[in-house]
Amino acid sequence: QLKKASPKPVVNGTQSTEPAPGFKRMEIQEASDDESDEAPAAAPAKKTPASAAEPFPEIKVEHSREGVEKAKNQANTLFSQGSVDEAVRWFSKGLWVVEQKKATGVPADLHSILHSNRAFAYIK
Repeated sequence: QLKKASPKPVVNGTQSTEPAPGFKRMEIQEASDDESDEAPAAAPAKKTPASAAEPFPEIKVEHSREGVEKAKNQANTLFSQGSVDEAVRWFSKGLWVVEQKKATGVPADLHSILHSNRAFAYIK
């Protein structure tokens, strides 16, 4: 059996078209295959991305492949000693150095290892 739809709220003897308290009315937008009615794209805002700001300035990592390796090794040591939060900070700093292109010649596998190790530290 199908249930009958609940009636709209009645306010002062008439049915209200306003949503119940705590709810908002949403407008349904239908997609169109015609691209001519799309709003023009807004000009991108010129601001510094959050990732460009140096994270953890108290952690000093040499801007080289060797520096990134040392950061990874330090993070691994901290992780094995149980300092998971500090290990995440070191992995993150190493990743920042690589992703901001502060160090050159960093192999893709080292970049991947930093991501993998940081992810593992996050779930611990």
